[in-house]
Amino acid sequence: MIRKSKNSLLRIFILALVWGCSESSLIGDEFFGDENFQVSYVDSVSLQMYTVKFDSLPTSGTGRLMVGRGSYDYVGDITAESYFLLLPASDYFIYDLEDRELFDSVTLVLTPDGYTYGLDEDVYRWMVVERLSADLAYRSDGQLYNISEQKATLGDLFELGRKRVRLSQDRLEEIEITLNADFGESLFEKIREKDEIYYSDSEFQQYLNGLRVRFDSTELSPFLGFDTEGVSMRLYYSNPDELPITQKYFEFSIDGAPHYTRLEQTNVDEAFAALKTLEDEVSSDETGHVGLVVGGLGYAIRVDFPSIRNLLLEGDDYLIASAELRLYPTAKNSEDTPFPERLKAFYVNDYNVTVTEDLTYATLHNDDEFGRDTYYTLDVSTLVENLLEPLVINQYAILITMDDDYLNTSINSLALGDASLQSELILYTISTK
Repeated sequence: MIRKSKNSLLRIFILALVWGCSESSLIGDEFFGDENFQVSYVDSVSLQMYTVKFDSLPTSGTGRLMVGRGSYDYVGDITAESYFLLLPASDYFIYDLEDRELFDSVTLVLTPDGYTYGLDEDVYRWMVVERLSADLAYRSDGQLYNISEQKATLGDLFELGRKRVRLSQDRLEEIEITLNADFGESLFEKIREKDEIYYSDSEFQQYLNGLRVRFDSTELSPFLGFDTEGVSMRLYYSNPDELPITQKYFEFSIDGAPHYTRLEQTNVDEAFAALKTLEDEVSSDETGHVGLVVGGLGYAIRVDFPSIRNLLLEGDDYLIASAELRLYPTAKNSEDTPFPERLKAFYVNDYNVTVTEDLTYATLHNDDEFGRDTYYTLDVSTLVENLLEPLVINQYAILITMDDDYLNTSINSLALGDASLQSELILYTISTK
């Protein structure tokens, strides 16, 4: 998680004093009209890039569940599975049956929300529904995370049903999977018996435990998102004495019950496997001069400017007016997935802990005509100003993550090049000669 250390408030206070009370080494636009100054820029300031990883990301309460299985450079094999609990309607009085109303079937309904990743062509995949053997419950902080594990192991899961479904970018239809008839019959008879599980959410939770939905593990699959409001279980029944026979159903929904997407990684590249805590870093020198930002898995990019203090030793014949960081996507990115319009950026310290409450964004500058000059731009004037202050000891840096639209609800990835692949820090300066 993006977090602050116990001493973060003290750091923020000290940082505010430094930034607020010292004389600025950057000057405002009001000086630009003076004929004695010449505006130029210096792009020779080196930058260093690292990939880091958050220890966990919350994937509950996001409005989306995901399934999928893919294999990628550096991050290895990724499997997304959806865990959730379904509850009966809050209006318990609807659970009433006539003597001749009989059970027909039980199904699980999944409504795609439009999110896909890796779906380049129409494919057919087996989708599997399993019942957990232990309660699915939130952690003490009211969240479930991308790495949260359940007590139920694979051997304890009971398969309720499976269906071979068509996945198409042009037509993502509602998926309805028929579940085990004995399971449905039991639920139906408990309605007839007016069992207490239909009058208490906690009792129903202890009975059902929860469900897991995944693609069959024997083949790679695209990643697919489901709207949590469109996930439900339907218990169909009818009265054979009524003609024409009309099928009815009771519906069970998530409606605030525990749910989340679990993401598992295997066969991770050796360098990336070393990322155990947020303090661990992998230099872009070890990864083909790229850094990775990946939603869902929590990969982010740290950008440092280690040689910027050398500017203090180069004389006083110019002033820095502003600073711009440009980060260029590389050819490793998928051509089928558009770049996100913006990325989140934080000021962090040596330990990748945020040091201010301020949040800024790196925005996409798209070269629609040729594609050669597409980059993300970020104003880092405040950071550069701070780094040039003699009182500052820590090596403050920029941490880049996916925006909220992707961070907790996707596995979208973005590869950005380091200084060897065009990325640069541009210092707009004013000559005083």
